[in-house]
Order: sequence, then structure tokens, then C-alpha cells
Amino acid sequence: MKKIFAGFIALTVLCLVCRPCSGSPSTFAITGLVRQPLNLTGQDLNGFDAIRVQLNEIMSDGSFQGVFHYTGVPLKSLLELAGVEKEETAFGKNVDLAILVRNKKGMQVALSWGEVFYRNPCGIIVATSASPIMPHKDCKTCHDPELYKPRLGQFQRKIGFPKLVINSDTYADRSLEEITSIEVLDLRPKMQTKKQKKLYASEFTITGAMEKALTIKDLGFYPRRE
Repeated sequence: MKKIFAGFIALTVLCLVCRPCSGSPSTFAITGLVRQPLNLTGQDLNGFDAIRVQLNEIMSDGSFQGVFHYTGVPLKSLLELAGVEKEETAFGKNVDLAILVRNKKGMQVALSWGEVFYRNPCGIIVATSASPIMPHKDCKTCHDPELYKPRLGQFQRKIGFPKLVINSDTYADRSLEEITSIEVLDLRPKMQTKKQKKLYASEFTITGAMEKALTIKDLGFYPRRE
């Protein structure tokens, strides 16, 4: 009995030592111009209201990676949770901010503020699960095996989560798997503006369909209207 108990303790300690740390691929950070930087896991995302979107994964190089229903949380909701806060600048609105998403492989994609918050807020999600949308008909009747088998195999491929899904893009290149960070950026944080001086011209000329151009130097003789 003592040996069994000792073995159980040793196994428990081993499991604790081997637990994944916060830097595991399933963890991603929301940083940049936010009031509350976040580190989230797939388990954290399961506590949010989830939505489902369809993504036809045709890449710009012509490759096909399947068609899936993805379930996850809108990126807009996550950014609102972090609280986007722009630094003091001449232009105070958030519409000129950019959102940079990186993944485990070092790839990165950029999204505009408008497409995340206005154009397609429910079509851009951080997904935690997926289910393939299989063809309704058997491909054997119309295609050779060497043509359809590689494509059908894509429906069973392993997908790296969490995954950024953008279902409004023509190609799926920006839908990154195994994302690690989402950063809110101001592309021109210190842009200076100059107040325009009072407009003034000592004279102006009227031309066009007239016999002679008319140059006016004094408007004092003409009626005024505010």
C-alpha cells in the first residue's frame, strides 16, 4: 500500500511539473493602446458568448485548406474588454488605429479599426473550435482519386487554436492559426497639426466666358452678407 501511495505522489508531482506554462501556444496577449492588457487562454474564451462563422479556406496561391464552421469570440468584444485607449494626439478618434495580430510562426497580419468595429464585427473572431463542412455528394462519380483525395484530406487536418478568422476576405491568408498576440497600434502617434492662418488675398481675378478678365482689389463697394 505504501508503494502504491508513493507512486501516486510521484505521478502527481510529475504532472504538476509538466503542466504547460503561460507561454504555451494556447495563450495569447492583447497589448498596445489598451487600458487593461490581457493574457487569455482557450478556456478563458469559453466563458464568453460564442458565435459561429463559416470560412472557405482558399488561399491566394490557389491552395485549398477545407471549409469549416468556426466557433469563437468576436475580436471586437475582446478589444472592448481590454479597453482601447488612444494616447493624446491631435486626432482623438480611434478610427485611424490599426490592429496587428501575430502567430507562433512569426507571421503577422494587420486589420483596420473600421473593419473590426464597423464593417464586419461579427465576421472577425478568435476561434477555439471548428467543424468541417463536408461535401454532400461523393467525389468518386466525377473526379479521379488523385484529384479529390488530397482536398478531402484537408477537412481532417489539425487546426492550431486560437485562430484568427476573417470570413469576409476573398482569400483566407489573413486567418492565422496559433495566434500569440493582438496589438493595438497608432500608426502616427505624434502627428503634429498646424492651425491654418487666417485666409487672406490682396486681390483675386474672375475669368471665363467674358470679354476681359476682372481683377478685384477692394470689396468695400459691394454689399456684404454674414
